[in-house]
Formats: sequence, C-alpha cells, structure tokens
Amino acid sequence: MTKAILAATPSLILLAGDVVAVSGPRETLVNVLGPRAEEIEDRALLDIPVSVVEVLLTNCNLCGKTISEIAGEAWTRSLYLRSASRGGAELPVAPGVTLERGDLLRVVGPEPIVAREAALIGPVVAPTSTTDFVVLGLAIFLGGLIGVLVTFPIGGMHISLSTSVGTLLAGLVVGHLRTRYPLFGRIPDGAVSLMTALGLASFVAITGLHAGPVFVSAIAEAGIGLLFGGMLVTLIR
Repeated sequence: MTKAILAATPSLILLAGDVVAVSGPRETLVNVLGPRAEEIEDRALLDIPVSVVEVLLTNCNLCGKTISEIAGEAWTRSLYLRSASRGGAELPVAPGVTLERGDLLRVVGPEPIVAREAALIGPVVAPTSTTDFVVLGLAIFLGGLIGVLVTFPIGGMHISLSTSVGTLLAGLVVGHLRTRYPLFGRIPDGAVSLMTALGLASFVAITGLHAGPVFVSAIAEAGIGLLFGGMLVTLIR
C-alpha cells in the first residue's frame, strides 16, 4: 500500500492506522491525545512550511472581541497568536484580553493557512525597504512652515518656534501616528537608526562648536567646579 500525505479538510475521513500530524497547546495535546494515541516519528508528515507575519487588525467584526472569542472561530484553526501590541506597547496574550482596531498581531501557522486567513484580520505589515518620502517631505515642510508662522507675544517681543522646533514637533506627530497606524509613513528600521545616529552626532558636534570658544573663559570665570558639575550631571543622566 502506497503512502500519501493528504490535506486536512472537513470532509477527510480518518481510518484505523492513519498517521495524523496535529498542533496545539502542549497541555491539550498531552491531556486529550496522550492516552488515546501513540506518538511516532514521521519526518515527511511533519515537514510543514510555517509562516510568521504581522497583521494589522482592521476587520470591524473582530474589534472589541476577546482573544478567546476570536480563537473560537472556525477559520482560526491552525492559526496561533504569538504576540500583540497596541500603540507600540505589548499586550498580554491571554484569553480575556480584548483586541481593538489598529492592534498589531503577530500570528504563526502553516503557510497556506496564514496566507488565506490573515486577510480576514487585516493587511499584512511586511518589512519595508523603501521610505515614504511623501510623508517625510510634507512633515519637514509643514513643520518648518509652522515653526516660522507661529509666534508667541511675550511683553514687547514676539518669539517664534523656529524651523528646527517646528520640524521636531512634526516628527513627533508623525511618530505618534506611526505607532497608531503602522502602515502610515513607513521608513526602514535601518534608515531610522542612521538618521537617529547622525542627528545625535550633529547635535553634539554643533553644541561643541558653540561651547568650545568660550570654554576656557567660562572655566576661568566660574572655576573648576563648572567642569566637575558638568561631569556629575552627565553621569547621573
């Protein structure tokens, strides 16, 4: 009798002597199947391509439901929730946790099932290698424009935000929106790390260039305590 691997469908009839590959929580497999089945090694049957993806929850029918309620749906079989986050903060993966629109879910399962069922949750958030220059350019332009136009009257003076502060505020707004809507304003992680490192290095360099010429005179005026005070503040931070 030839050996064949059959797809698990609702209409499949199991016969005595069939070898079945099952997946699920360890406690369930041990308690339910342990006394009733014999575990054997079948590498061909266990060679199942597995996929791990991040999905943005946008399906209104799932919003407001707990993890246990969604897990009870028939289409979630063989689909496992590995982690969940909301606004950049990790959520506990527990039966009573309620999921909301915009939550980022990391699910794992066989490739065909993940490809088919993930679409019922929402769009797959795949790693990107391109930068959303439209959002980036608009944020810089609008932030700089707001920094120039917005002024605060203090006494007889008018103080503006300046282009640098306006751009910084625009970056904070875009970053906040990015945590709420992961598909908005996407920038590769490597590019973000590069811009962060360059920005910090530029800030330190500019600060040093401004402070360098007056450093000796400041020490002469305030004493060596100024130097040690700066060292202490740096160590504390």
